[in-house]
Amino acid sequence: MTTITEILKYIQTGENEAIEFKSNFNNELIETMVALANTSGGTIITGINPKNEIVGITLNPESIQNWVNEIKNKTSPSLIPDIESVNINNKTVVIFTIPEYPIKPVSTRGKYFKRVANSNHLMSIDEIANDHRKTMNASWDFYPDYNHSLEDVSNEKVDRFIETIEQRTQKRIELPRFDFPAKLEIIRNHKLTFGGYLLFVKELCPITDVEIGRFKSPTTIIDSLTLNTDLFYRSGFSNWFYKKTPYGGVYNYRRTTAD
Repeated sequence: MTTITEILKYIQTGENEAIEFKSNFNNELIETMVALANTSGGTIITGINPKNEIVGITLNPESIQNWVNEIKNKTSPSLIPDIESVNINNKTVVIFTIPEYPIKPVSTRGKYFKRVANSNHLMSIDEIANDHRKTMNASWDFYPDYNHSLEDVSNEKVDRFIETIEQRTQKRIELPRFDFPAKLEIIRNHKLTFGGYLLFVKELCPITDVEIGRFKSPTTIIDSLTLNTDLFYRSGFSNWFYKKTPYGGVYNYRRTTAD
């Protein structure tokens, strides 16, 4: 949750590539959200006038949900920001937080924007095509996972991963625990990536699962296995399951990913 101190610091610092102030919710705010999603993510604070003064914004019980729906309907792919309200000196400000979107570029009402310094830049056809090409060449697991942090990963699994690399390369890795994954971009800009989370998740992994089954017929399952843990364990246990099952059956392998 954003604190009053953080908001006042944002106001004192002023707008930049990742921060924007708005007096109220409107189409320009959605354009800024798209620009942030197409750049490096950021925060929009409403209830702040052009002089960087807190004027507040009026909310009713349906306001935030209505705004979420409007943002979803006016963006493609649909954006869903984190929204919170904070009371400062009896005036309400609303904070919209949007991470960098992994599938670029995002548009609103047929237009594409990116963030340049403290303003929104309407993207050219070449810029749109270039962002699209970059997205096609980058995988989902390369992007930062804003829902998890290094506290959600197992130090033991990271150490075991480093030891495995050392054994295979016959070279000692003289780096602190998390510096080596950062060198491989499993951790980027001090943030855990989706791939890093899947590799080193501390306990059960709630966002994906693997289901393996041996079928006697298209509808009869002889044996099955569901795994909700890190990728290393899944790979090893999946191989064990395959090898321990008698020949003659039909195997089905399915990975599911929660949205």
